[in-house]
Amino acid sequence: MENDFIYSNTNKRYHTFDYYLKNKYHEKVFKVSLNAGFTCPNRDGKISYGGCTFCSSLGGGENGGNIHDDLDVQFEKVKEILHLKWPVAKYIAYFQAFSNTYASVNVLKDIYEPFVYKKDVVAIAIATRADCLDDDIIDYLASINERKELWIEIGLQSSNDVTSKLINRGYDYNTFVDSVLKLRKHNIKVTVHIINGLPNETKEMMIQTVKDINKLDIQGIKIHLLNVLKNSQMGKDFYKKPFKLLSRNDYIDVVIKQLEHLRKEIVVQRLTSDPIKDNLIAPLWNNDKIQLLNDIDKEMVRRNTYQGKALEVKDVSSTVRYYHDLIKERASLTKIAIDCTLGNGNDTLFLAPLFKEVIAFDIQDLALKRSKEKLKDFSNVKMIKANHMHLDEYIKEKVDVVIFNLGYLPGSDKKICTNGYSTTNALSKAYELLNDDGMIVVVGYSRHIGGQKEIDDLDRFLEEKKYIFSKKRFDYELVYIITKN
Repeated sequence: MENDFIYSNTNKRYHTFDYYLKNKYHEKVFKVSLNAGFTCPNRDGKISYGGCTFCSSLGGGENGGNIHDDLDVQFEKVKEILHLKWPVAKYIAYFQAFSNTYASVNVLKDIYEPFVYKKDVVAIAIATRADCLDDDIIDYLASINERKELWIEIGLQSSNDVTSKLINRGYDYNTFVDSVLKLRKHNIKVTVHIINGLPNETKEMMIQTVKDINKLDIQGIKIHLLNVLKNSQMGKDFYKKPFKLLSRNDYIDVVIKQLEHLRKEIVVQRLTSDPIKDNLIAPLWNNDKIQLLNDIDKEMVRRNTYQGKALEVKDVSSTVRYYHDLIKERASLTKIAIDCTLGNGNDTLFLAPLFKEVIAFDIQDLALKRSKEKLKDFSNVKMIKANHMHLDEYIKEKVDVVIFNLGYLPGSDKKICTNGYSTTNALSKAYELLNDDGMIVVVGYSRHIGGQKEIDDLDRFLEEKKYIFSKKRFDYELVYIITKN
């Protein structure tokens, strides 16, 4: 089967970092891993000692620069090694080992400023912890982000707080969420690290972690296999009392299911881990990263699946598929969408994982009641009992997508339905709120009482206003796409 995944130009059925970088910079970009000599509040006694139980004495910087070299020397050495594989490329300065925001702002400036201005460094990536992002540090990171693309990588590992305590992470899930929200207020890109195979975690718990972070405004994810390492606390415990580890087939299965629950626009920066083999206690099958990635690809093809598949609304009509596909092309989590006709909540459910904020209107209590359960997992959705004609009283910001699905609430009183007067008034106000590159979708249905008259009223309104629009017919439904340019 030909791969038609939207964020791929290869056989990959997930949104790779290589695809993202080549589309942004139009050439090869690779990470140059650096060790800036940081430590961690989970090691120096501020929170505890010993670090997270899975973490090695190198703090995740096994493949980075030599701490005994200064950062410029590290950068040149690592860069030249990678150039053996990619002779022509630009770079991401990647501060990998330990917690790279665990210092004062002045110290951070001394470390990061030279790389902000370094030639051919197109971006900076900083790995850290959610509890090492104080407000003054985030303000400084925001100043970097204004000058160069910035990714902040946060080690979550699991959204389960029981697991968090077991691995001695040192902070709870709410702390992580708060840090993501603060970073995104400054439009700083966030990558989340998770680990599959942590002690006592089931596949369902691992998939739940992805479901949880998928609700947040994140831009990247790194999925790791748990490696039990010789120089970690977990390694010492494993020698004394081994625990069950994921098999290779189980790992492939859980990764694919996680990808299916991950929004398509989230960049997958890693799908496994590659420890130093001499330090690896288990699982010993993790010795061929390339073959593992190839087998994940093959299994995704066999299952005919792809990133985000589980999020798609099932069994939708060709009409709904048509305008949903158009919306997906414009979806951005920094933006706002409006569903002017909540109804049974299906369009709102479609919009919820795609946009930072979704606001839905309906005049019937029954619509809000039916939709409440369907949308319970999405904190970014606000349902308002009001006529959409008054949407400007509730929304003051610019919006990017607006949906009107005209008619009546299925399974309710058919006499309660939209009409040309309220629809055109609401459409006029929605158009005023629309961003220049935004889109309004109106779905009209002619087979209910007053439906054809409402379509006729809509046609006259659009012609009089001289709005730019297209119209496509599906049996008894008409889909209008209205734009500003």
